[in-house]
Amino acid sequence: MMKTTSIALLLSLAGLVLLTSCNKLEYTGDEFAPTDSVIVFLEDQPIDRPYTVIGELYGIKGSFSSMGDLRNAMAKEARKRGADAIAFTGDTESETAMGEGRYAVGVAGPMERPSFTRTEKLCWALLIKFK
Repeated sequence: MMKTTSIALLLSLAGLVLLTSCNKLEYTGDEFAPTDSVIVFLEDQPIDRPYTVIGELYGIKGSFSSMGDLRNAMAKEARKRGADAIAFTGDTESETAMGEGRYAVGVAGPMERPSFTRTEKLCWALLIKFK
């Protein structure tokens, strides 16, 4: 019985780590048949042929991934949405308040629970179809 409980606990913890470590992506725009590959344009690279923007893709980096992992996930999403290219337009950091300072009574007497912030790394891109 104890072994089964330990395995279930370990599987639950592994699932929690996976959920909190995943990149999050949001897309708004048109969709086409998936493409086999996309051309990647970084922030400073000009796009040297006629194109149409089909949508915008926004990504939030997961806790245990890198910005490179996020950009790769965004390129994969661009292929799924039918883009010929993805043009990264920038990335930034955002701070989110997580809780507020509160007082609680504990075994040792009154304690303050401090507020804290969580920093997220964000990335934006345009999905492109060539004319």
